Amino acid sequence: MSFLSSYHDNNDFYHVSPDLDVPHLTSTTSCIFHRFIGPCRGLILLTDKVDTVLFNPATRNYRLLQPSLFDSPLGFHRSINGVAFGFDSISNDYKIIRLAEVRGEPPFYCYSVIQWRVEIYELSIDSWRDVDHRDLPLPYVHWYACAELFYKGASYCFGNGKTIEILAFDTSTKTFLNIKMPHTCHSRDRKCYV
Repeated sequence: MSFLSSYHDNNDFYHVSPDLDVPHLTSTTSCIFHRFIGPCRGLILLTDKVDTVLFNPATRNYRLLQPSLFDSPLGFHRSINGVAFGFDSISNDYKIIRLAEVRGEPPFYCYSVIQWRVEIYELSIDSWRDVDHRDLPLPYVHWYACAELFYKGASYCFGNGKTIEILAFDTSTKTFLNIKMPHTCHSRDRKCYV
């Protein structure tokens, strides 16, 4: 992994620090599925939708997080659609949130049946658990580069429900909130979100 910087509005990139070998991810070459989430209080989360690595760039220490124990029922496939990373100041703990979409797979092909699963990893107890989200319909989460943000106890990302919205997850209360986007998009001036 390389940390690069550009300055003076040019397109040339310069190394900020020596390259780092990232262990545990499924590929060592550039891949669109590798996600760089954070920073959050100095830590960075790296994931390829299979493995999740917590990384401290200051100390160059890595920690491979254990995989989730939750699996899909027979005839269904689980796909990780969103990952968020944040810090809970009340419990003094880092938390990772994963949104998974469960759909039918061969031979059933029941694509009309979609179930969302929300899993949360707590660093202090080194384990995953399910989070109840039935009170709020979850939008489809977009995996845009650098689209995740942690601010004042909540993780934010873009989602697409009936409209484009922001999905917020409060790390202390473990609750979701859908935030409507301002109505500033107009087809005549071609301004739109992502």
